[in-house]
Amino acid sequence: GMGEAWVENEWESDDLTGVLQLFIDNMSQLKATGLTSGIAKRLLHLLQHATNRNTILGSKRNIHAHYDLGNDFYELFLDNETMMYSSAIFETPDESLADGQRRKIHRLIELASIQPEHHVLEIGCGWGGFAIETAKRTGCRVTGITISEEQFKFARERVAAEGLDNQVKIVMCDYREMQGEFDRIVSIEMLEAVGHAYYGTFFATCDRLLKPGGRVVLQVICIPDQRYDAYRRNPDWIQKHIFPGGMLPSLTELSKAMTQHSSFTVENLDNIGVHYAETLRRWRKAFNENTRMLVKLGYDGPFQRKWNYYLCYCEAGFQTRFTNDLHLVLTRPVEEIG
Repeated sequence: GMGEAWVENEWESDDLTGVLQLFIDNMSQLKATGLTSGIAKRLLHLLQHATNRNTILGSKRNIHAHYDLGNDFYELFLDNETMMYSSAIFETPDESLADGQRRKIHRLIELASIQPEHHVLEIGCGWGGFAIETAKRTGCRVTGITISEEQFKFARERVAAEGLDNQVKIVMCDYREMQGEFDRIVSIEMLEAVGHAYYGTFFATCDRLLKPGGRVVLQVICIPDQRYDAYRRNPDWIQKHIFPGGMLPSLTELSKAMTQHSSFTVENLDNIGVHYAETLRRWRKAFNENTRMLVKLGYDGPFQRKWNYYLCYCEAGFQTRFTNDLHLVLTRPVEEIG
């Protein structure tokens, strides 16, 4: 396919994002003329889900394949202040990535209405950026869970270095096995690793863990509803090479699962996808400024081309609204109805 050909250096472009954006822009014409077979079909399915089952064991294996590439690797292109691997929110074109990431965290704090007395659960805490900033900004307690060994070690070290051991706890735990009761639940771009078969389980688990009157705030990459069924049926390049077990939900699928498996209602919805295109540009620039260090870490030319393809395609996807990044605020009733 086209992605593999790019990785093997069989074709070249000075504007890879633009080429991929052109294909996305002309997707309907390609389908109408039957040109979605072969290379074009590979592009159509580039962000489509895979058959890797996200059981508790399978999820750990899938997460290990991507997030345990090494903390040194991610430090080369994520900002070194927050280490957030999710969309930032930019106010001006020239502000730093770290400032954009902090603005995103502050937006999530505001949406969740986090207060000093709250105990917050973060499902998929990454390298600890949200948990640390939220604890410092609000004075609340945060428990962050991850199934990535590399992230677990790194986040715990960061918490200790910040002197936040009394406020922030990092736990190695699958969300399905988590116990306790929390005032707020936040999950930042973790639902993409849950999988179609487990959306209901995710919302039922959140419902079990959240106190009555509590809030859940999700940041989640979604594919438009109209494309979801076709997307779900086709394996993809990103699943094979970047995110084993990955599956972008649609808003309708999430709403159905939430309605059927929880008591939640939707409080607020916002789309920050345009900011993701800029975030990806920043990551790609930093990535390509560190080619020598990548080689020293063992990441050769084909690996670097693969990641450039991945970052460019995602950027094109958000630029064309082929994918969106949503902030979804859910509330649980103070008293159960019925």
